[in-house]
Amino acid sequence: MALKDTIADIYKGFLKAFETDGTEFAKFFTEDAMFMAPNGPPIVGRDGIAHVPDHFRSMGFATPKLVPQEVHKVSSDVAWERGVHYLHRALDGVLVETGKYIVIWKKVDGRWHVHRDCFNGDHPPPSA
Repeated sequence: MALKDTIADIYKGFLKAFETDGTEFAKFFTEDAMFMAPNGPPIVGRDGIAHVPDHFRSMGFATPKLVPQEVHKVSSDVAWERGVHYLHRALDGVLVETGKYIVIWKKVDGRWHVHRDCFNGDHPPPSA
């Protein structure tokens, strides 16, 4: 199986955990992972990352849709991925943001985990 297909399969469990259990969601990340969302400091480690799904829901977002565009294996245990994301409003499903992301994957104990995750939207925030 191509690595891009493997990552697409991982995202199925990743997003299911995002919807249901932040602690399980965090297990898809390395112990020292960094989650780098726009307009804030990085969230470092699984303990902090476990709160990300609740934060998204508190802002009114549904589970994001992630679409890998390209995946490149750097070594036997490191790869990077570029993709696009779509965020919908939980209340009515209206698309509220499209954007892009970069993920660095790291293989730990034979399984691929998110090691660094950075994303942002395609449109600037409204001016003050």
